[in-house]
Amino acid sequence: INPVTTSIFDAIQEQEKIKHEEAIAQLKPKVDNRWEVAPNFAPVYYNSLSEGSSIDASFSDNSKSADVNFSYGVGVSYAISERLSIRSGISTVDVSYSTGGLELGEGPVSSALKNVDYNRSQIVTIPLDRGTFAAQNSGGGLDNVSLKSTNGDVFVNQNINYYEVPLELKYALFNSKLGVSLIGGVSTFFLGDNEVSVSAGSFNETLGEANNLTNVSFSTNVGLGFDYKFSKKFKFNVEPMFKYQLNPYTDSSVSYQPYILGVYTGFSFKF
Repeated sequence: INPVTTSIFDAIQEQEKIKHEEAIAQLKPKVDNRWEVAPNFAPVYYNSLSEGSSIDASFSDNSKSADVNFSYGVGVSYAISERLSIRSGISTVDVSYSTGGLELGEGPVSSALKNVDYNRSQIVTIPLDRGTFAAQNSGGGLDNVSLKSTNGDVFVNQNINYYEVPLELKYALFNSKLGVSLIGGVSTFFLGDNEVSVSAGSFNETLGEANNLTNVSFSTNVGLGFDYKFSKKFKFNVEPMFKYQLNPYTDSSVSYQPYILGVYTGFSFKF
């Protein structure tokens, strides 16, 4: 075989290889500005998938109402491909709910709610299931707890603050000017402040802190993302999210199974 002929064939094959690689590169989408930062704000709704009470087991079947609170923070994401990105960040989240169907008493801390660390060490206000004192008059015993006079319906209110660090994947179903995405992942919740209080008409009193909340808990997250692109780098985001907490309490016997619903909005910037 003539060496000159062989070298010509090698050169032709090399040129064909280069053309093939160039064609693949043209078909493969180019991802510019892979990093994205997104301040966010959300109204959040906190409730449970089951009956139960984290304050006291005797309140498990009492009426409960959740409040709408707020979350705000900042997120950072990295585009793995044109459609798939991974993201994290940090947010502060306030959640709360109230328990009704109660009455108030006064008595020693030894007779008070076991899941609350009271601010005072002697005579304290004690929420009890409605009808408890009527049962006492029929022969029950409450360890020196006396009925406290109130002028309205009695509620126990629990307010909790968390610092949330999510780790999520976001996949773009539609990536035009109006985008639609699927979002899934987990969050780590670091406990901040928490407060247990009672209210009855014009009467309000802070009892103390719940002592059965875990310092670090987790959630599973699913949601949808909608965005409107003003430019290649700047867009507006709306993300309805559902987050189910996995281990919010130190006591595994607590049947209250909380979740968080939030609608996260904000502008994001790519760079």
